[in-house]
Amino acid sequence: MYKFWGTALEYLQGNMAPLSFSTFIQPLYIHHIDEDAGVIYLAWPMKKELLNHVSGHYLPLIENAINSSQDRRYRVAIKTEKELNAGNLDAYPTIPQKDPSLDKENLFNPKFTFDNFVVGNSNRFAHAVSLAVAETPGEIYNPLFIWRIRSGQDTSYAGDRRSYHQE
Repeated sequence: MYKFWGTALEYLQGNMAPLSFSTFIQPLYIHHIDEDAGVIYLAWPMKKELLNHVSGHYLPLIENAINSSQDRRYRVAIKTEKELNAGNLDAYPTIPQKDPSLDKENLFNPKFTFDNFVVGNSNRFAHAVSLAVAETPGEIYNPLFIWRIRSGQDTSYAGDRRSYHQE
């Protein structure tokens, strides 16, 4: 439908870690474009809690990818499907500032990475949240609490993946 969105996705996929692209960019889609205001509204199909992470880390990259193939410059607003369907278009997302004092440390088993984590329908949200926490420690879901519902789920394994994330 929007050829420039396909071009932008190709650019983003080539300039991001594959896991970050598939988790945070691929689910986005164009809800609508307000030509008068020069705003492209992207819909986020997952829970609102991850929206700040997506906006804070990927919004400038998304805007650059979209605007590089357009004659006109657009601003991009990322909102949840629920907000967009309800007509809540007033506020644009703000980009949270990262705390420069936070450093990555590898404190856990290096075999437990996101690259070999099996994502399915039952754990897709937990995977996305864990990846967001790993990319921005202390900014989202602080603290992250993983609760095991059924026996046999290896939650410590997911926690180790979160802690050992490398870009």
